[in-house]
Amino acid sequence: MKQLLTICCLIITVNSNAQNTAIPDANFEQALINLGYDSGPTNGSVPTANIDTITSLSVNLSNISSLIGIEDFIALSSLDCWDNQLATLNISQNLALTSLRCNNNLLTSINVSQNLGLNVLWCTGNQLTSLDVTQNIALTVLLCMSNQITSLDVSQNSNLIDLKCESNLLSSLDVTQNLNLVYLYCSNNPFVNMDISQNINLLELSCSNTSISSLNVSQNTVLNTLVCQLNPQLTDVDVRNGNNTNFTYFSTVISANLKCIYVDDKNGSYLSSWNKDATSYWVNDTIDCQNISSINEFEIENPFYIYPNPTTGIITIDLGETKSNLNLSLINTLGQVILTENYKTTDYINLDLDAPKGVYFLRLETSGEVITKKIIIE
Repeated sequence: MKQLLTICCLIITVNSNAQNTAIPDANFEQALINLGYDSGPTNGSVPTANIDTITSLSVNLSNISSLIGIEDFIALSSLDCWDNQLATLNISQNLALTSLRCNNNLLTSINVSQNLGLNVLWCTGNQLTSLDVTQNIALTVLLCMSNQITSLDVSQNSNLIDLKCESNLLSSLDVTQNLNLVYLYCSNNPFVNMDISQNINLLELSCSNTSISSLNVSQNTVLNTLVCQLNPQLTDVDVRNGNNTNFTYFSTVISANLKCIYVDDKNGSYLSSWNKDATSYWVNDTIDCQNISSINEFEIENPFYIYPNPTTGIITIDLGETKSNLNLSLINTLGQVILTENYKTTDYINLDLDAPKGVYFLRLETSGEVITKKIIIE
């Protein structure tokens, strides 16, 4: 009888353990308690029956370091765990997953090869050096900005609509197989070539701060937004897509070598709202471009001096002679204008640049002349 009681106790213990899922991270368990999936206080586990039918889980901004236990959320379709402290994330058992948002964590790698139904992947702001999405053929949205990814193969993601891979280390990007692509943001990468001739559904393109020397969007007949700034190697841009009048935004500023911008109509009134350097010209064809190249452009010797540079924030700009109707802009490496000033008449400018450390571009415009110089804030 005593032996029978012992066996029964063991069976009860095993069953009891089998009905609970270990949650070693107290902050993860507390988040589950807050959501009503567990009762407090935290004890390192949660009843499996409380979680194995959950289809959507949001545990953002919870200071979670580990999501161990997530493997028992077998019905999970949507997982939001952004803005935590996750260094690892194992979702290999979450086969029903269609949406994963794990941005702003500490992930150095993530394996989504088992999540074949994944439709949305948002892993921005981690420490990823690689990302394999070749098995995720259902993927329509991929946001992987601000990582350290050196290569990205999206050739198998034919359903991709939204691709944002800005601020990585991509030396190349092939989107010729992504015929459904509508949004492409790939700025702040070192790649040298860009072929978007097959992406006829493209509406928005951002490709600033790269090493491309030429850009042709003439086949992108519905494109209405082009941001292609801070490209020092860029020499020509062809925007003759028949849709220029419907553009909502265009900018190629701070691209010193960009001479000719081919447009539908170089005299079109719509160009007044487009942004370019004064040294770039609207042209209709190669003859226009050749004529522009033969013009002796105005050269300014020692146009202005900035000191100290590098600076800790306070600078003086010596214009050499009095300037009138002077517009000043400070632009960061993302092409964002963080400071604008206007001066009616001045020959010296003193500025206190309240900006984070880094590289910036100071742009001065007066009497139709545009001069840009680099500033380093230490």
